[in-house]
Amino acid sequence: MKIYTLAGLSKRGKQIVKQHGERWECVRQRDKVLFSDKAGPWLYVEPLGELRVSTTVREARFETAGRWVHALTDEDFKVMP
Repeated sequence: MKIYTLAGLSKRGKQIVKQHGERWECVRQRDKVLFSDKAGPWLYVEPLGELRVSTTVREARFETAGRWVHALTDEDFKVMP
């Protein structure tokens, strides 16, 4: 899908960007998520280039650093195209 740049706004967001980088791939987009009443767009993003060590190529997926971020008003990140 689309590639976004995340910039940390909070201490938590800055730490995540420091650990996993600022370039993230959007895997899913939703108007609603179960954990928030805030209307979307919500993006499920995974860090670019981080693969988990696995026994087969089929199982290779992005590390569990994937997360939902609000595209416009996230508390931890500024989301930029």
